[in-house]
Amino acid sequence: MKSAKKNWLSRLFKSFSNSSKKSGYKPQPLRIEHLEERAMLNVAPVMTLDSTTYDITSNSPWYIPLTSTDADGDAVYYKVEVLSGNLTCDLSVGTAWKTGMSTAQKQAYFNTRNPYWELTIAQEGNSILNGEDSTMLFELFADKAPNTVEHILTLTDTDIDFGQGHTEKFYQNSIFHRVIEGFMSQGGGYDAYGNFRGSLADNVADEFNNDLQMNSSGVLAMANTGYKDTGSSQFFVTSGRCNWLNFKHSVFGFLIDGQEVQAEVNKQGTNANSTPDPKVIITNAEQVVNYTNSTLTVRANTASNVAAGTVSTGTIRVTPYDQNGKAGTVYIISNIGSFGDEVYKIGMTRRLEPQDRVDELSSASVPFPFDVHSFIFSEDAPALETRLHNELSANRVNKVNLHKEFFRVPT
Repeated sequence: MKSAKKNWLSRLFKSFSNSSKKSGYKPQPLRIEHLEERAMLNVAPVMTLDSTTYDITSNSPWYIPLTSTDADGDAVYYKVEVLSGNLTCDLSVGTAWKTGMSTAQKQAYFNTRNPYWELTIAQEGNSILNGEDSTMLFELFADKAPNTVEHILTLTDTDIDFGQGHTEKFYQNSIFHRVIEGFMSQGGGYDAYGNFRGSLADNVADEFNNDLQMNSSGVLAMANTGYKDTGSSQFFVTSGRCNWLNFKHSVFGFLIDGQEVQAEVNKQGTNANSTPDPKVIITNAEQVVNYTNSTLTVRANTASNVAAGTVSTGTIRVTPYDQNGKAGTVYIISNIGSFGDEVYKIGMTRRLEPQDRVDELSSASVPFPFDVHSFIFSEDAPALETRLHNELSANRVNKVNLHKEFFRVPT
């Protein structure tokens, strides 16, 4: 029986080999992979909230970014428990840990997640953080301000024609034209060439929600002319509590990652018009897919008989989970140009789009993209992956580190 299994696998890989020889891929000496290590989630399993530090106003939302990493890039979900204190907590739509869902239900639930918006920041051509990655990642609250979010994302993908074949996306090479330290950083109106792009954008009606308030740093909101429904393309990011602006400007997002970039933008020297000099430029703006982050919204609930000014504390535990459990996709891929002929990688991912994982591996540290031979969905993907690894144990390239998933299979 074992011989029959080996023959089946041999025929399987032979069919892969015959379908994967692409022109331009010259076999190279084998290199050991340094791409995918299995590890625990890089998050703190317990979060303690000090209400005096966060200065939470009764029944008013306070946002806390939840950021996680997963070794396989799988989706992360969160469970929140109030251990003490009179607190109410909510997570971003589609990110709360749930049990008992079918695969189809999990897919539908994941698809309810809010979009993310990433801005890449530079200063006169240089990274604003001394050469380090300078991006700000925002969750956009499409569940609470859908029209505003759609408006911003439409602008993000809109081309501006400068003539002579020069086009740019709307926010590409725009600037933060008004920065007031400790208050906010405003952009989206002018570009680095001196043009006012705001005149190219239509207005969007205000959207207000009790869950969307400017009570902390990192809140993303629409700028306007001071009148109702006059927001167009300009936005601002708060650098502190700005609650006097609540329900005057539409809040539509929150800074999840890149707080150090926002802090650097907000402390730049400015001219008499509060414009940074040298210019702070948004070199790129795009909608991105995010599998791992969420926004925790916390409120301090105060009973009617509690005296004003009373200070209390509370503790919250936040635990990350992989919602998909054992369900996932086993992939079989190769890369002739990087690792040679007849070498295959067998791994698994819990991503809803397994090609995203392969694309990520292709862009990590190899000169050529991986060829995909098979995606195999399984309700118990780890067991299927382990079975394949065991069947091919004699063909392992790395006999020491069994987390390295390359196998040389002659066909």
